[in-house]
Amino acid sequence: VAVVKKEVKKPKTVKLSSIAQEQRFQIEVCLRTLPVGLNTGSKAARAIQDLDRSIMSCEAMSSLRRFLCPTDEQEQELRAKRRERSETPEPLIWDPVEQYMEELLVISGCSLRLGCWEFLYNLSERLAQLQENLQRFERMVRCFLTSTEIPFLLSLVLAFGNYLNGGKNEKRLGR
Repeated sequence: VAVVKKEVKKPKTVKLSSIAQEQRFQIEVCLRTLPVGLNTGSKAARAIQDLDRSIMSCEAMSSLRRFLCPTDEQEQELRAKRRERSETPEPLIWDPVEQYMEELLVISGCSLRLGCWEFLYNLSERLAQLQENLQRFERMVRCFLTSTEIPFLLSLVLAFGNYLNGGKNEKRLGR
């Protein structure tokens, strides 16, 4: 009895031509390193809509925004390919990168939203750092204003400059 093996053709996945191969590699690495709660575009879209900080870290926001939020050009290409395939009997099977991007399309202005959220995510830390720097600067200015040594030091610098100038009122400008 001869066993006949049927070759099952794996359906070809659809990729965007606007994503270069080296860029695709970076995007795929990003996709594989996302937390489990964000491993599909629909989960990420839900986390973005719910502003879920338990799932979405600042690092994940940055990665999503940089690599997986489709640009306007990519969005148009995704929609065009979807329309093209709707006219053919073949089912549309996206490459994982494109699948993720298409699932993020449900959020209008996804990149802008992530950018705003990322800014707000770090705002308290940034404000604390700015406050600390401002306090340091104020202490430095207070030291200048209350110091008895600084006026003496500056008078020495002025006397030295006057001595070098020889009492002349002309400007040397490096000559």
